[in-house]
Amino acid sequence: MVQFIGFSLAEEKEIKHLVARFATIGFNLDNLTTVERSQDMSYNGRVLPTQDSGALSMTVQLTSLSPFTVAHELAHVSDISTRRQESLDHLSLAMPSHWHLSYRMFSEYYANRVACEHAEENHVFEAFLCDVTGLRVAVRQEDWASVLINYALLLGIMDGMGRPDCEPLKLLPAETILPETVLAGIKKFRAEAEEFFQGYQREAA
Repeated sequence: MVQFIGFSLAEEKEIKHLVARFATIGFNLDNLTTVERSQDMSYNGRVLPTQDSGALSMTVQLTSLSPFTVAHELAHVSDISTRRQESLDHLSLAMPSHWHLSYRMFSEYYANRVACEHAEENHVFEAFLCDVTGLRVAVRQEDWASVLINYALLLGIMDGMGRPDCEPLKLLPAETILPETVLAGIKKFRAEAEEFFQGYQREAA
């Protein structure tokens, strides 16, 4: 039984409806134990996984109740449960840095792409604008890991909205120059992202 903490009755009803929809269509939410309101405005939502004696449990914390955000976090819950060993390896922080970055990119791509299927266009557009800002700020700060993660988020939205012809890098100023290693990482990720997502679809079929 999932606990819902800190929401009004109407808010809880909407979140429960989305949780039930995800469970009905085959997402793995068996390890979800709690969904709670958060006052930490540094994020819209996040998943906190914990492991006790081999048992995995997850808490979703939300500051935004946008259907896109809720769906994004529920997709993370399912992804962590589905890729259990990979997720535990990621949580251990024991793998090479490039491995952890790759895990994050595929995780965020998947969550955003799934969320597009469960939110209205206005909510998708809000998330899109947020991720565009994240990409541009990361470039200005030369935070290349964040550039790659925000690229994955944006590609997830573009593919989720049926626009694989769109290129997130075109959202950057024309004079932007990225390091060759970053461009190589983007090229590799883009070549693999669709197959990663379709792999989920085949498993669910």
